[in-house]
Amino acid sequence: MKALRAFRVLRPLRLVSGVPSLQVVMNSILKSMLPLFHISLLVFFMVTIYAIVGLELFKCKMHKTCYYTGTSKEQNTHLCIYMHKHTHSPCLYLLPNCPSDIIATVENEKPSPCAQAGNGRRCTINGTECRAGWAGPNNGITHFDNLGFAMLTVYQCITTQGWTDVLYWVLYYITPYTHKLYITTVLYHSDLLHLM
Repeated sequence: MKALRAFRVLRPLRLVSGVPSLQVVMNSILKSMLPLFHISLLVFFMVTIYAIVGLELFKCKMHKTCYYTGTSKEQNTHLCIYMHKHTHSPCLYLLPNCPSDIIATVENEKPSPCAQAGNGRRCTINGTECRAGWAGPNNGITHFDNLGFAMLTVYQCITTQGWTDVLYWVLYYITPYTHKLYITTVLYHSDLLHLM
């Protein structure tokens, strides 16, 4: 019964029948629904294609970062206190599932992916090594490990909100020559998104 009461919201639509100018507006909105649906399907199709390409190129590549080597829990605690006292900022991130591993970062920076071989970013802080185990950028949301998160990452890029961060993580830390993929993604998709 409460669900039927929700249709009371539609009562003001009766005003449309009484005002001719509102009828024109409502008719044009209803006529534009089908083309908007077609554009939405095109955007969804293209996001899926780019997500599959990203899945093939970057799967499991964004979970390595620089860790301090050979530290125990006690040493990690002392290192955290020392770094916090001297930098006045939390520059080390503790992993909740692995308390003996400390991610090494430069002051006021968040962790970012690294590469053990190739042209990727290297761990430059003394006593660090690049290894897997990190959740990934944006608390593990930004990655290309499965189709859903890959589509979410592509959607982040086409909305042009934070797409440069994703570009730099992939371009400088993982594999070169991926800028062409990102530039076409942003230029093509953001224009389509703005047409809607």
